Amino acid sequence: GLVEVDKDGNDAAIEFRDLSVPSIPMVAPSEAPARGGSVVLVALAGAPDALGTDPVTCFVISAGACTVHGVVKLSDWEAKGAGYAELLTNPTFSAFLASSSVATSDGYAAVARAARETAQLTLDPGPAGDLTALVACEVSAYSGSSWGSDGLFTTNIVVQYTSEGTTVGLSTAFQYAPDPSGAAVATVSTDHGGASSG
Repeated sequence: GLVEVDKDGNDAAIEFRDLSVPSIPMVAPSEAPARGGSVVLVALAGAPDALGTDPVTCFVISAGACTVHGVVKLSDWEAKGAGYAELLTNPTFSAFLASSSVATSDGYAAVARAARETAQLTLDPGPAGDLTALVACEVSAYSGSSWGSDGLFTTNIVVQYTSEGTTVGLSTAFQYAPDPSGAAVATVSTDHGGASSG
């Protein structure tokens, strides 16, 4: 909501957000190769039930089910607590993180910042870090051919959790990029000759 105050000719605006209304502040990376396998980090604000014992699921429309590798409280992620440490022990997540670019690590950090900024817009941001979940999802492959004029396939990633016996689904935009075509060729030269592979 937005509250505007006019006092002595000065305008002030105070914005707040009710975290009882679940939302996805950010996902990163928001684009992945069509071959799948990328692990995206999704922030779920106002979704404390996603941190419960019921499983969280994820899928990409027109691509299929994703694998959820972990759900971590924002406060635990920020403090590098037990939930964060447990996620790092997941072999798929740790391998993807180790092989990914700096941009991916920066993207994960941006997701946590966006989640925190959303929390700080509440009237009582203190406990908001415990009400915000970060979900690590390994996206499925896209085998379709509906590429847009920008060369990408634009769809939605959906995260589902259970709240009071009801399935709640939150979605946000996601894109696939086509995999490189043609054979990869590498050539190496040394003092003793050369080698090439394709």
